[in-house]
Order: sequence, then C-alpha cells, then structure tokens
Amino acid sequence: MEATPWQRRRSGKQAVSSCAAGRKSGSERTPGPIGFFTLDRAGTIRSVNLTGAGLLGIERSRLNGQSFAGFVADEARPPFGAFLEKVFAGPAKEACEVAFLKNGNPPSFVQIKAVATISGRECHIALIDITERKRAEDALRLTQEIAGASSGDIINKSMSGDAIPGNIFRVIDYIDRNLLGRLTLDKLAQEACMSKFHFCRSFKKSVGITPLQYIIAMRLKLAIILLLQKNKKISTVAAESGFNELSDFNKQFKKTYGLSPSLFRKRKRQQTVCCL
Repeated sequence: MEATPWQRRRSGKQAVSSCAAGRKSGSERTPGPIGFFTLDRAGTIRSVNLTGAGLLGIERSRLNGQSFAGFVADEARPPFGAFLEKVFAGPAKEACEVAFLKNGNPPSFVQIKAVATISGRECHIALIDITERKRAEDALRLTQEIAGASSGDIINKSMSGDAIPGNIFRVIDYIDRNLLGRLTLDKLAQEACMSKFHFCRSFKKSVGITPLQYIIAMRLKLAIILLLQKNKKISTVAAESGFNELSDFNKQFKKTYGLSPSLFRKRKRQQTVCCL
C-alpha cells in the first residue's frame, strides 16, 4: 500500500477545491476525529482506520472490499461518483460534503478530502464528521426563514394603515437576526434609542404584543419547524429554538398551541400519514 500524502506532507496546507464548485474551503475549523480510507479506482475500500470504521458504524474487519459509495445517501451518490472521477483525474486534493447512511439512523454528514496516489491506482481520503455543523447551519437557515416571514407580517400590518415607527422596525429586525441569542429589554430599548418603559409601550402599540411575547412567538414557530423536520429529542428542539430551560419551552408551547411538543409532533405525523 502506498504511503498516504498526509503522511508525506503532514505540515502541508494546500488549497482544497469544492466538490460542487472547485472553490477553496472557507473558514478554518479544528477538526474532530479523522477517518482515513484507501479506495481503488472502482471506489472499493482497501484499508480503513478505526475512526473511519466508527464513522460508518461497522466493524473495521468487515469494511475491506465493500463499496464506499454504498454508505453514501442515495441522492448524494451521483455527485460523489463525479467527485471520485475528479480525484483520479489529477494530482490536486479535492473536497466535498455528503450525507452518510448509518445503520438505519437519520443521515449524518461528512466532509471528504481526497487525493490520488502517485501511481493513480488508488486514492486516500480523510473523513470528518460535520453533522453538528450542518445542524447548526440548518437551524440558522430556519431562523432566517422565520425572520423573513415575521418581517413580512409586520410590513403587511404597516401597509394596512397601521404606521410602525422606524426604530421599532429596527428592533424587530434585530430580534429576527438574533433569535437564538440572549435578548434583553435593555438591549432592545438601546436599539430603539428609547427608555425601557417607552420602548415596551411603543412596541406593543405598534405590533400588538409585547417584545417578550414576540420573541417567544418567533421561537415557537422555529420549534415547530424543527419538530416536524427533524428526529430530535424535545430537549434538543428547545435548545435549538432559543429556550434555555426545557420546562419553560414545554410551558410556552402548551400555552400557545394547547398541546405538549411531543403530542403536537405525534398528531402532525399521524395527519401526514393519513393524507398519504
């Protein structure tokens, strides 16, 4: 087996091209445990370290001779096949991100960096689990979608004839962009350039609810999306929608929707099945 390029160039910092666009990788991150594989040109696994076997959820001794693509999610296999062809087409190190299937569990996400050996008969790849990063990105995207929807509601209210001061618009935008952060009345009043008393009174007059009620409503909207799209624990949904305490999340959710989060999810899933 040929020595891996990472063994030959441990301190090398090469530009990594994206699987989709061939662009250099973005911000530097400290990687977690790295799985190393050697594949032949057909994509068959020839060697793997213990970390790599752990990422796939299969014993190391059972991986040799298996197709690496067999662990890639169906929708990601064509892009991965094109990526592998690109790796063997030249000496440059390539990178892509794909979804992995693991023992029937929800897909995990990995970043793959690969480079062909000098002979061109094999390639060495490094796998890094980026599932948590992808989840964080998904949560941010959902938050931005919620923010866009909420801003649209406020704009419609304004267009209906109810004038909303510019400083209140500014606070609403600030809340929407920082929905998962620590939002205090002091900070919101500062954004509005008003005292807390006058800010709270102006916000409720303009929006129809208090700043705290608005924040809770938007976080609950995000929670509903997470409940319906992800197989996550209720405690995880609460944390990823901005609630620090699970008890507070359960209380606010039931107060607003009349059901606990778990029962809400169960009924929504039953409705979806009945509609199929």
